[in-house]
Amino acid sequence: MVKFVAEAKSGPLIGLGITEKNVQLLKEGKPIFIDKFQLGINHNIGIFYAKNEKELYEICKPFLNDNTEMREF
Repeated sequence: MVKFVAEAKSGPLIGLGITEKNVQLLKEGKPIFIDKFQLGINHNIGIFYAKNEKELYEICKPFLNDNTEMREF
């Protein structure tokens, strides 16, 4: 995995490049977590995988609280 913070033409950019190994781990139900201090940002990052949004919501549910706003893109 490659992680970076850069100043892109459109503004600040957090870049995450994942490998085939990372994809395999995600497909095995093993989310990837990135500590905010690794990138010098204000929030930790979690990368989750599911076959559809319903499954994805169930996977993310343990990490959510009443103040969490979920958005689908």
